[in-house]
Amino acid sequence: MVEPAKSGPRNVGFACEWTLLAVWVGFYPLIRLTRFSGNLVAKYAEGMFGMSDMLYIAMQDGNQRKLSACRIGVGGEVSVTFTSALGDGSNPPMSAVPWMTRARDKLYLTNWTTGDIAIWDIAEQNPKLVKSLSVGSNAAPSGLAVSPDGQTLYSANAPRNPRTGSVSAIRDLEGQNPSVLTATAPGPCEAVAVSPDGAYLYTTGYRFNGRKVIVWDVSDATRPPQQVGSVDVGGANYIAYPDAARKEVYTAKNDIPGVVSTVDVSDPENPKCTTVLDLGEYNRRPTTLVPYPGGKFLLASMYMSDCVGVINLLQKRVVAFIGIGTSQGAPIAVAVSSDGKKIYTANNNTDTAGSVTANVTELDVSELAPHWDSSGGAPDQPPNPVYQTGIISAKIETDLPPVGLVCARHG
Repeated sequence: MVEPAKSGPRNVGFACEWTLLAVWVGFYPLIRLTRFSGNLVAKYAEGMFGMSDMLYIAMQDGNQRKLSACRIGVGGEVSVTFTSALGDGSNPPMSAVPWMTRARDKLYLTNWTTGDIAIWDIAEQNPKLVKSLSVGSNAAPSGLAVSPDGQTLYSANAPRNPRTGSVSAIRDLEGQNPSVLTATAPGPCEAVAVSPDGAYLYTTGYRFNGRKVIVWDVSDATRPPQQVGSVDVGGANYIAYPDAARKEVYTAKNDIPGVVSTVDVSDPENPKCTTVLDLGEYNRRPTTLVPYPGGKFLLASMYMSDCVGVINLLQKRVVAFIGIGTSQGAPIAVAVSSDGKKIYTANNNTDTAGSVTANVTELDVSELAPHWDSSGGAPDQPPNPVYQTGIISAKIETDLPPVGLVCARHG
C-alpha cells in the first residue's frame, strides 16, 4: 500500500466547501491520476466508497481549454471517463479562466472569448453538451450562480469595453428556449452570488466603477435584474453568500496584499461594508471563496501563499491556515467534500525557468477541522490563527493547468 504523501511546511493554509469551484469525493487512502500518452490514467490503492461521485475539472493554458470528468467508483477505483476540448478561440487574458457551477444534473461553463455559457448534461457518467447560450456580443461571462430552485442561471459579465458591465438572468433553464434578460451595470462585473431565498443578487468587480458590491432585485422573473443598492469595497474578484442565517456576503480581492471583506446586506437598499479581515502574513492573492459544511466557516485559497485559509463567520477572522506544500503549485481554486473531511485544491504555477506545475490535490483535514472552533482566541483578542500542515491523500496530475472544479454526487 502506498503511504499518503505529506506536504512540506511553508506556512500556508485555508479550507473550503463545495459550490462553484468545488470537488466532493469521500474516498479514503490514495488516488493518483497521472498523464500517460496524452491521457489521464487512474491508479488506485485501497478504499471503500459508499456511493459514486463525479469530479469535473476545467483546464486552460493560453487558448487551449479542456473539461475532464473523473468517476470515483463505489469500490474505490478511480477513472477518467471523459475529456473534451472546449474550443480555442483567441488567446484570452489570464484572468478569463473558465468558470463552472452546477445545479441538479447540469454543469455550466463560461467561455470568455465567445461570450457563451455552455450547458452540459451530467446525469450520466459522460457529460453531454446540450447547448450554448450567448449573453450578448459585448459581454464576457466571468462568474456564475444558480438560483435556489435551479431554474435561473445568473452571469456576471466583464465586457471587452472595460468601463461598462452587465448582469444576465437566464431563466427557464429546463425549458427548450431559456430567456436571457440582461441589465447594464455601472462597471465590470467579475463575480456573482444569490441570496438563499432567491430574491436578490450580488455582483462585484475590481476595475473602474465596478469596485463595488451591487445588490439587484431579481424577484420578478419577467424583467431583467433591477439595481437597488451598492457599497464600495475597493474592488473584488470573488463573492460568496456563505450562510443563510447571516445576511452577509464576503468578497475577496485577488491582490498583494489581498483583501477579504464582509458586507451586511440585511437592508438591500443600503448595504454596508462592516469588516475587512486581517489575513496576516499569508495575504497574497486570495481567490476562491467557498462555504464549509455547517455554516460556521468560509474557506479561501491563497494563490501565492500555497495555502487555504479558514474564516470563522461568527468572529469574522481567519482562524487557521492549511498548507499544501510549495511543490504542489499555487492553489487557484478550492473545494470541500460534503462531510468536510477532505479539501481539494486546483494548483497551477509557472516558475522562473518556465516549468509548469499542474495538479489537483486532496487534503485530509479530518483531524484538523475540530480545532478550528477553538482557534483564534476570544472575539475581543487579537487574531491568532494556527498554521496546519495538510496531509495530501491524493493527487491528480492534469494535462493543462486546472482552473475550476465542481463535484456532483451520483447515487
